[in-house]
Amino acid sequence: MPQYTDITNATVTVEHIGGIDHCELSVSPGITVLMGRNATNRPSFLRAVAGVLGGSAATVKSDADEGAVKLDLNGETYTRHYARRNGETVATGGAPYTEHSNLVDLFACILETNPARRAVERGDDIRDVIMRPVDTDEIQERI
Repeated sequence: MPQYTDITNATVTVEHIGGIDHCELSVSPGITVLMGRNATNRPSFLRAVAGVLGGSAATVKSDADEGAVKLDLNGETYTRHYARRNGETVATGGAPYTEHSNLVDLFACILETNPARRAVERGDDIRDVIMRPVDTDEIQERI
């Protein structure tokens, strides 16, 4: 996974994901807020971003057989392609930002199904959830 200390340019292109036919959004460093009325596909866009980062959140648009997400980031391009197989959406290829889907799903995309978000909503101890992917034995070996 590439390490970026200064993200200067990021563009996300979404085709046939969630409820989105086509969308392209360029973002600058800092905070980006997605605003809109209900049913304007903000969660679909966030799931698409999660998918191209390497997470497991994106789904193909209901009236399409295939979809894709592309992330252009500091001159590098990351992609995720999806297809519908037996009525289910599956990731079929591409080169996402990372192959560590558990980390993307847990830390980068706090959607309604996110385990950390659900633990907080239930009042559970979040430490168990967020420490799950941390290999403390490996850390101790390196120290």
